[in-house]
Amino acid sequence: VLLDGLQKRGLKQMLFAQKAADILLSCKTHELTLVKNSIDEGGDWHNLYKLVYVDIKDSAIRWTILNHLKQEAKKLRRAKGKAEGIKILSDIDDTLYSSGGHWPAGSDTRFPRNVVYPGCLTLFRILDRAWSPNNPACNLVFLSARPHIYKHYSEEVTYGKFKQLFDEGRLHSMPTLLPGALPAGVRAILQYFWKGNRAWKQVAEKKLDMYRSYRDLYLEYDFIFFGDNGQGDLWAGEAMQEEHAESSEMEPEDSLEEGEGGEEFPGTHISLSPERPERCLVLHRSYVGAALALHKRDKDLISLPELCKVAESAVEEFRSMRLVYAEWGEHWRQAEKELKADLQALQKEVDDENRRSTGDHLSVPRLEETDRLLAKEKLHMQFKRSSILVPPNAGGLGQRLPTPGYPGSGLARTPSLLRRPIAEIPEGQELVG
Repeated sequence: VLLDGLQKRGLKQMLFAQKAADILLSCKTHELTLVKNSIDEGGDWHNLYKLVYVDIKDSAIRWTILNHLKQEAKKLRRAKGKAEGIKILSDIDDTLYSSGGHWPAGSDTRFPRNVVYPGCLTLFRILDRAWSPNNPACNLVFLSARPHIYKHYSEEVTYGKFKQLFDEGRLHSMPTLLPGALPAGVRAILQYFWKGNRAWKQVAEKKLDMYRSYRDLYLEYDFIFFGDNGQGDLWAGEAMQEEHAESSEMEPEDSLEEGEGGEEFPGTHISLSPERPERCLVLHRSYVGAALALHKRDKDLISLPELCKVAESAVEEFRSMRLVYAEWGEHWRQAEKELKADLQALQKEVDDENRRSTGDHLSVPRLEETDRLLAKEKLHMQFKRSSILVPPNAGGLGQRLPTPGYPGSGLARTPSLLRRPIAEIPEGQELVG
């Protein structure tokens, strides 16, 4: 609480900067980790990164804090014999949210703009093993190409979206944000018209610098980075991986040109651990595919039952978004094809495990074809429109009497929504049922 108050008051004066440093220097090992995470989970731009690298202007005080953080992190890691947990670093556009193909945010036209990718948040929750309701921690970190703007207006908008996902229960914890730099972003957008995707390299260098600085704050953790193949994520990811590899030399066939094959690899995942420095860069088309690749690399990172949970949430979320955005039409076909291919690959893993196991068998959810799903929903809506609505009962809900031949009764629905197909419901109006 005291650190938060000092940070919001401002640390330009040496006296207040030294007080903030004294608080951090008084904490050791696990207690220090708790304090650092509590600063980051505040739900606004006043995070540990900003405290150390922006708010504290005196370089000597900053160096003293960083040295203390590094030494205590090494002690904690040595005492536990392993990492404290995993910090999940992620891009935002075309990684958490789809850009809908709106440049310069991104180029993914498979999903409508601003929808969260199916299975993404479930995978993040599973990877965050250090988090629990009784032991909260801020292990979800977004590295954005979106620049910091005067008085943090840009960050406020992004944190507002995070808070909405958190309040809805979709985000398991409130994340923190490391914003990009305005000069690098503006130059990349302007230079894109003659340099193409190479213009994003300066944005990649900024993300790499942010990763290095953030890593120095949390050396007791391992790191996983999620990104897309635009705005420098692939370049940044390969550079991160090189720093953890046994050799700084990369085989020519392993190096990928940023944006090469544009539509081919929108999802990128890089796992960074000092104990396992070998290169691990995964190119995936869905978060089921990303989870499956992680499982094959390290079954302790994500188990097969947990992998099935990612698949279940991905299928359910994909089903819901196709109903809400029925007008997206033909655009769904590519995303459906790719998710189905990853589900089939998962099914092979599950079949092998079921043959070996004597306990309860695992199952993989089926993905319904888009045309069939929308046709069924259209028929369903026709039945709803022909239903008879009676006055509300004592409990405040109306009862719906099904048309003869309709195989269900169900609870009351809002009449104004019943009389229109999903595609005609105004954007932003809540669907009941």
